[in-house]
Amino acid sequence: QVNSMREKQLIISFFLFGAICIMGFYHLGLFWSRRKDKSTLYFGIFCLLIALRIITHEEMYIASLLPNIGYELHTKLIYLSFYVCVPFFIMYLDSIFPEGMSKKITNFIVIICSVFSVIVLISNTILYTYTLPFFQLLTLLLLIYGIIVVSRSILRKQQGAVVFLSGFLCLLVTTVNDILFARMIIETGYWVPFGLFVFIFCQAFIISQRFSLAFTIVEKQGNELKREIHEKQIIESNLKKSEEKYRQMIDFLPIPVTEYDFDLNIKYVNNAALDGFGYTREEINSGIDVSDLIPDESVQKIALHLKRLKQGENPGPLELHLLKKDGSELWGQITPAPIFKDEQPIGFRTCFVDLTENKKAKDVLIYAAEQEKYVLVGQVAGKMAHDFNNILGIIMGNTELSLIDCKDGEIRRTLELIFAQTIRGKNLTKNLVAFAKDQELKQEFFNISDKINLVIDLLKKDLGGVNLIKEESPDVPDLLADPGMIEHAIVNLVQNSIHAISLSQDPQIIIRTYCPGNNICIEIEDNGCGIPEEHMENIYEPSFTLKGSKDTTGSYKTSIKGTGYGMANVKRYIRQHKGDISVESKLDSGTKVIMKLPVIKKELTSEEIIELQSSKLQFEKSILLVEDETAISNVQYRILTQQPCHHKVDIANNGQVAIDFFNRNKYDFVSLDYVLPGGINGMDVYNYIRKTEKTIPILFVSGNIEFLESIKVLKQKDANLDNISKPCQNKDYVDSINKLLERKLAESRI
Repeated sequence: QVNSMREKQLIISFFLFGAICIMGFYHLGLFWSRRKDKSTLYFGIFCLLIALRIITHEEMYIASLLPNIGYELHTKLIYLSFYVCVPFFIMYLDSIFPEGMSKKITNFIVIICSVFSVIVLISNTILYTYTLPFFQLLTLLLLIYGIIVVSRSILRKQQGAVVFLSGFLCLLVTTVNDILFARMIIETGYWVPFGLFVFIFCQAFIISQRFSLAFTIVEKQGNELKREIHEKQIIESNLKKSEEKYRQMIDFLPIPVTEYDFDLNIKYVNNAALDGFGYTREEINSGIDVSDLIPDESVQKIALHLKRLKQGENPGPLELHLLKKDGSELWGQITPAPIFKDEQPIGFRTCFVDLTENKKAKDVLIYAAEQEKYVLVGQVAGKMAHDFNNILGIIMGNTELSLIDCKDGEIRRTLELIFAQTIRGKNLTKNLVAFAKDQELKQEFFNISDKINLVIDLLKKDLGGVNLIKEESPDVPDLLADPGMIEHAIVNLVQNSIHAISLSQDPQIIIRTYCPGNNICIEIEDNGCGIPEEHMENIYEPSFTLKGSKDTTGSYKTSIKGTGYGMANVKRYIRQHKGDISVESKLDSGTKVIMKLPVIKKELTSEEIIELQSSKLQFEKSILLVEDETAISNVQYRILTQQPCHHKVDIANNGQVAIDFFNRNKYDFVSLDYVLPGGINGMDVYNYIRKTEKTIPILFVSGNIEFLESIKVLKQKDANLDNISKPCQNKDYVDSINKLLERKLAESRI
């Protein structure tokens, strides 16, 4: 009977052991596939510990499997399977009902259970068996605490709480029964394995219910996602059709439209933009450097607008100075607007309105007003300079004579001061005369570095104690310009820098030369007193100065005086050469002046030759070239006689030689300078030619201001007359000649 009872008990124990092991390994597998959810890990370990307790405690079947296990180890396994499974149960409870559990209580229970387990591991049977009643009491309290937690979850209508409580109550009843049976208070037997099985089954049901719900949600979301994808595909298809219509419409707009990302990579251009800036679509698609289109003065403006566009703002229109592919200039207004994707700005779109002609007309009016003002001021300045020079001559001469005979030291110092002031007056009249004279450019090719070295040598005494740095780029070509004007401009700017650093502790001047694109740049930078922002607009005005009695901030040495004509002359020289000048300055930090002068090459470049060959070029014509400056006539002769023009050219260096050539030869074209040496100027030659040849094309090449104003009326009467201002690019010169020849050819066909 005893054997039969044991076999029945073993069958039940093995059934429970197998079922609980399967549940444990199954939930460990679930955790392995989805490690984010820790509840399956805790529950799986809890199941395996319960299974271990079944084969070690009830019928002690582990002794049959492992006959050499020993009493001590066997007993420790029984205790540990109980002590260790409790904290895993509490952690499992905390993972599925986190709102009802206290983290502090959970951590406290884990620590207490760990202490009990360590006592079992390090002590002997006599000692650790005394811990069992205390741990049983702790377990009972934890079960009651668990009922409270689950009850709260039921009140919050948390999923699975009712099922959990049902299994939990069954476990609680069987646990109380086993504790009372172990204390021999009742004689019912050990029922905890059955209670555990029911509890574990309930937990498996809860977890499977959660997974089933998760799969249902995933399936529902999958169906919704499919529906959304289908709707998105329809929207994308409609958007694609709309975009195609939009692109077709934009492509035929007469206004240039361009799209960029925030790194200024071009993403789209319409046909008007391609035509306006001179690029092909293949060049755009292969990628171009947008910085080639943006001069230095426009970079900061664009940077400020980009910052606002990245924030999703619409900064409004912006006036810019831009460059075409061939280097020619454009002035216009762009209206940028951000491009959004998923409500985030990813780039911007611009519309460009060309204001070049308006700008030129405005500049002509400003220039004419400036010239009128300068002519008036110049006339006064010239008369003053003439009279003042006479006065200075008398003072200077008598002062020098007095210094020879003067023996008294006090009087001699006074005379030396008078003589120094006459030298300053002489410099003042020099600038006045330069400002008053309407000088014609005398152009020649020269090395700008040599010219700077000459200026440094001239000002060597004034540069004593100054840290002078000269930075030269090796690719700077020779400059075609008036060497006297450029020298005078550099002298004025270097002297301004010397004056600005007069009170600096570590005075420094940097002179840089470099060639970005089609410009030669000369920068003169100092670390001196700088220019107050409120005076930046006045620095080019005649007689304006901040030195001497105007130095209200004590920025200059008291001995330094200013004429006020230096910067006015510099600007005038640079503008006469079709260049540009800009000033960057910060009070007490220094000033940088940048002069840009156009590069005039000594012959056509390969790109210009290819471009001219692709146009309807007139070639092999007979041309009379009238130019007194050898440097210019040599360049013009070379580009007209070589590829692709191949014209036959005669050079006349004055008006009389030009008339003699014209009387002896038959010409198809005349290139004519206005200012010529001798008594016959360009206009005289023009009038002589028109007496016999009414239709021969004539191109005036001159930078004389008086002439440029007068020829406007003459061009209205003469269809075969045109003009181009010095200095001019070689290609522009050839284009002007070709345009007149084409016009004459069209008239002859009619």
